[in-house]
Amino acid sequence: MNNKKLGDIIRQHRKEKKLSQKQLGSLLGYKNGQFISNIEREVSSIPNKDIKKIANILGIDPIVICKFKIDNFTETIYEKVIDDQMVKEIKQAEKFLNKKVSR
Repeated sequence: MNNKKLGDIIRQHRKEKKLSQKQLGSLLGYKNGQFISNIEREVSSIPNKDIKKIANILGIDPIVICKFKIDNFTETIYEKVIDDQMVKEIKQAEKFLNKKVSR
């Protein structure tokens, strides 16, 4: 995958299909286009129950959507669990261990 975000891909495919946010939202069973706007701005995530449906409507492989969701989840976990100080400590420990092993 490139550096594009899932919201950008959803927007691009929606526009290629000449669908408004409201129309796409309606096809997914939402009352208006606000939820699609939130997805495109990455304020909200595509619910798992809608992955296959939105993929079919927009002509996207559902696996692509799942990969983005997994990558985003993984990144979020790293951001919450590992901070800069912890990374520095891990790198220092790795250097120390590499010196011990190479002797």
